[in-house]
Amino acid sequence: MIVVLAAVLVGVSVGAVVFGVVRPPTPLRSRLGPELAIARARSGAASSGSVVGQLNRRGSSAVIFGWARSLFDLVDPAPDDELRLRMRRAGAPSPSAANYREHQARWAAIGGVILAALIGLLGVRSIVVLVIVGFFGALLGAMQYKSKLAERAEKRAERIKVETYSTAQVIAGVSEAGLPPVAACRHICQRHHGVVSDELRTVLGWIERGTPTGRAFETLARETNEPSFARLLRMIANAASAGGDLASQLRALAIDQRRERREYLKQAAEKRKAALLLPSIIFLVPVLLLYVALPMPFILFGGG
Repeated sequence: MIVVLAAVLVGVSVGAVVFGVVRPPTPLRSRLGPELAIARARSGAASSGSVVGQLNRRGSSAVIFGWARSLFDLVDPAPDDELRLRMRRAGAPSPSAANYREHQARWAAIGGVILAALIGLLGVRSIVVLVIVGFFGALLGAMQYKSKLAERAEKRAERIKVETYSTAQVIAGVSEAGLPPVAACRHICQRHHGVVSDELRTVLGWIERGTPTGRAFETLARETNEPSFARLLRMIANAASAGGDLASQLRALAIDQRRERREYLKQAAEKRKAALLLPSIIFLVPVLLLYVALPMPFILFGGG
């Protein structure tokens, strides 16, 4: 019972601090009510508050997390573009700074409650101590979300690196058959599934919405954290805007990728070989030392 009470007090304390630091946003009903009423009256629709009520229901979570986001700006300061880019590189849905802060707030709440509960189970009954521990648990939870995204982004970049080789080979083949660069990317998206195909679908969506082809590929090249894939995108952008022999460039990229992959596998094999030798060293060396050291007193001083 004390643990549950402490967890509740942690949440209330953090909420009170945030409420004191950040002014709550104005409710959507008071901000949008008059404008929506005028718009509905001009359109001939009946006046109703259902639209505003729906907006309020949808925006209630945004109001709550808005306070927490302002606090996390002090803990994890970063521009909105960088926060969106972290989610984008990790493959998270709907990447934006607002969604990043909302997820961070959830992780912070979970971390604070769990750490306060663990300390309470150890026998600590001081409410002040539990509140302080819960606050630090919230900070750890917020930072853990950042680390989790970085780990996911690293794994996703490794998958992109593996898929870039085959993608470059396929685009080179269809380019030699006469397809332009954008059509070659559509061919990849229609017949293949993977991280690279998803990224190319994103670029094609930008192009269909009116973004120039070169700018769309260049934007994705700046956002990705895999250099080989960025090189592939810039090759396609240059070929789409200025022309050139795209197939030969992509085959050269594929050869470089294969060489880098071979070197990476060699290094990984050497590391695994060393890791396999470590248990043998740990268990055999003490036995050998003991085997050599035990007869030494008899050899040096004699014995029967």
